[in-house]
Amino acid sequence: MQLQEWYIARAYNILSDAKPIDFDCGLLCHAKCCKGNSQDGMLLFPGEEKRFENKIGFVINDTPLGKTLICSGTCERNQRPLACRIFPLFPYVSKGAGRYKISVLRDVRAVDYCPLCDLELLPEFERKIRLATRSLLRDPECAAFLLQLTSEFTDVGNF
Repeated sequence: MQLQEWYIARAYNILSDAKPIDFDCGLLCHAKCCKGNSQDGMLLFPGEEKRFENKIGFVINDTPLGKTLICSGTCERNQRPLACRIFPLFPYVSKGAGRYKISVLRDVRAVDYCPLCDLELLPEFERKIRLATRSLLRDPECAAFLLQLTSEFTDVGNF
């Protein structure tokens, strides 16, 4: 196993039982985040596409921001990519004095349609996202990806 795969596997493990609320949030919105078309999808972290190549029910697309994963609309929590596991939050990352600062906040892409953005989420959920992000930041490619996304999202003016 390559080091990047190990960091991703560790993040998956940390987030394996993480959930934003104590019940199926899809009941609130009829699973809006699991519906869409070929233009939608969840952004994959670098190297994460290996977990979904040739896997039935998933399609990988290339976009300007990176690779996205489109699913059939239903899957087990343990089959979901990192972006699904942390939704509707996102680890905004900045770097200064040789250290990373992680701010786990609402994902700017979720605020317009996810009802969880208006609810208080489980504190353990945010803590696990922070721990998983620390693992991902050990991989240079994942760190660059998180810094780039943070830059893209802050340019939108919502951070």
